[in-house]
Amino acid sequence: MFRMKNSVLVPDIIPIDTRFSAYETDDDEIALAGYQTIKSKAMVERQYPNYKGTVGSEGIKCWDLWDKKVNEIWLGDIKADEQPNKDGYVPFVFRTVSLGSMLQDADALSHWGESIFFLIRHLIPEYNRLLSIMQTINMQAPLGAKQYPNEGGKGATPPDYPEIMTVTSMGKEDRILPIDIQDIQRSAVTLLSTIGLLVQEGSKSSVNLGSLNFPLAGVTLLEIEEGQEQVFLPRLDAKAWLNQGLAEMFTKQVIKIGKPVELGRSGHKQTFDLGVLKGQYETTYKYRRKSPKTDIGRITMANQAREWYPPDYIYEKVLEVEDPAG
Repeated sequence: MFRMKNSVLVPDIIPIDTRFSAYETDDDEIALAGYQTIKSKAMVERQYPNYKGTVGSEGIKCWDLWDKKVNEIWLGDIKADEQPNKDGYVPFVFRTVSLGSMLQDADALSHWGESIFFLIRHLIPEYNRLLSIMQTINMQAPLGAKQYPNEGGKGATPPDYPEIMTVTSMGKEDRILPIDIQDIQRSAVTLLSTIGLLVQEGSKSSVNLGSLNFPLAGVTLLEIEEGQEQVFLPRLDAKAWLNQGLAEMFTKQVIKIGKPVELGRSGHKQTFDLGVLKGQYETTYKYRRKSPKTDIGRITMANQAREWYPPDYIYEKVLEVEDPAG
């Protein structure tokens, strides 16, 4: 929230962990919201001196709850503070990445707004399981199962299991042979390579991370970028909508102050006239993905497109310049 303190505007914007927050909406806006933090004993004594409960050495859970009429602070099971919400709206902005499960399965809510892992959700457990199996197979090399050919057959008692770096005395006709597991090892390596490729295609590949040890053609880079944008751009869109919601909210809060405010760091403060915020306008944010590798590909395409397309089209559509007119 934006508030005044000693005639100075204080932007009090707090990012919250969505794992420890909740909200509900009505027809067109947030109806109630709250988030949980951990406060130490010193913080509780400083911020809520009238609190009568106890605070352990690990702190205490604090819920900051808001609706359109009131703001409540709960420390554990005790209400520590309550004050009216003078703004008449819940001062929270939530935005969800439009990726993840879009079906109505029983577990749909657990994958809502999943974003990062929505393409590789089921691959990661299998990837970890396979790595565990391969580690077990590696240990089978020195400590694997053995077979003991002998005249007594199955009923004979085998000698003690030889440990690592030990020498075992045996007769000329005696043998202790390892059981062949090379086929299992080769199959595991093939499967691990396949799953690793799928994980890269659904997340970040060596091209995106800059660890590719050979150059790619410009058109190839653009094709890779188009595929990655299907994963990456929805996250940027959610970030842009989040910033837009914050801008609209703190603009209303600043206008409500009703007088010029000071902005800036100490020693560099400037007085800001709120009159410029009034009227009809829209605040928008737009993110662009820039990469030197794909820029080279776009420049190559732009050189080829000069024969058929006008410069304005090349600047805006091919090179994707942020401000073609400028």
